[in-house]
Amino acid sequence: MSPPRQLLTHHFCSLKRTDVLEFQNDIKQSELFLKPATTTDGFANQLDMVTTDCPNKHRPLQTRRKIAPICQVNRWLSDRAVEAKRVRRRLERKWKSKSNRNGYVAYHPARCVASKEITKARSDLYRNCIAEAADDPRRRWSATETKIYRSADESQKLCNIFNDKIHKAKEAVKTRLSSHRTKPLQLDTAFTGLPLDDLQSPTEDEVGS
Repeated sequence: MSPPRQLLTHHFCSLKRTDVLEFQNDIKQSELFLKPATTTDGFANQLDMVTTDCPNKHRPLQTRRKIAPICQVNRWLSDRAVEAKRVRRRLERKWKSKSNRNGYVAYHPARCVASKEITKARSDLYRNCIAEAADDPRRRWSATETKIYRSADESQKLCNIFNDKIHKAKEAVKTRLSSHRTKPLQLDTAFTGLPLDDLQSPTEDEVGS
């Protein structure tokens, strides 16, 4: 029995029906130009609001859904990346079947090589897609938007990962500092002489020198 097909959701902005002149006019007629804020924070808020509301008005976010393919499409992989994946998978099966250290020592470098080749192949794909659309601004923007922008779920997932890492680092530092209950001045040498309670007036020779 084949696994259920997943439904993929894509969010994008279309530039085909955008009126550039009207868009420019709305920017010029916004409060950013007509009533600019007098404070730095206020102007920054205006700039953020105008540059968000105007594009959303002229090119609203659209949603499309499609059924995901059963097999992952990886035709963009280079020959070196495909071969590196085969070597990595073969060594991984060998290591897991025997569960010895020698198998892992052989598998780990192959995994690093495969990851580097896959990353390089993906970078070459993105670079070629953007370069092919260099003469057409709309195609160039479409290619850049497709390769760079992420969905809301992916963005939230990345945010959760970074927040979790920051929280763990904070707790680790807090635990390490709490385990060292030391006084800040414990390394300073304590003064054992007489207290300074009488100040002598300077002499003329001291002032003149």
